[in-house]
Amino acid sequence: MNASDDPIFAQLLALAEHWLKRPPTAAEMQELARFRQSLETGQDASDVPATQAAQTIRDARQQAQAAIRDIVEGARQLAQRVAGEREQEDRAILKVVESAGSLAELRPSALPADDAQGPAAGRIAIAQIADRLANLVRAEVQTCFERQLAPLANRVETLLDEMRTPAPSPPAPDAQGASQNSSGAAGA
Repeated sequence: MNASDDPIFAQLLALAEHWLKRPPTAAEMQELARFRQSLETGQDASDVPATQAAQTIRDARQQAQAAIRDIVEGARQLAQRVAGEREQEDRAILKVVESAGSLAELRPSALPADDAQGPAAGRIAIAQIADRLANLVRAEVQTCFERQLAPLANRVETLLDEMRTPAPSPPAPDAQGASQNSSGAAGA
């Protein structure tokens, strides 16, 4: 487009030269020509940047939503994997505990060192479970003993004490015979 053919374009060109303080380049001239054409077609020049901005915002929003979905999905998968690993570890611990014949078999020194029995953390957990079970069993046995056998033990101890202390000596046989005679005579 030529500035002499279109007075509006001439004014745009003069404004651009005044603003730039130099003559516009070929690319700037093309941009001015596009701007002038958009004025002729009735399209508001400000609509183009607004449309581009709206599209950019929509694209950014979609990207952010997609990123959030990916993060949530990754977190969900991680939680499922951790829960699965925890459940697997719990099953391995339970298997070891159930297969043990005694609490002593659950002590760390008695546990096999291979990975067939689970990870090292699992073996530590088993040892902690064994210690806790041993303490619980010990406490329960002590409680049962105190509740059920302590009264019996006290009674046995009392009887033993009574047996150890000398009993009062029985009366002499002469005195016993005389008392029987006198009571026999009184009855006749």
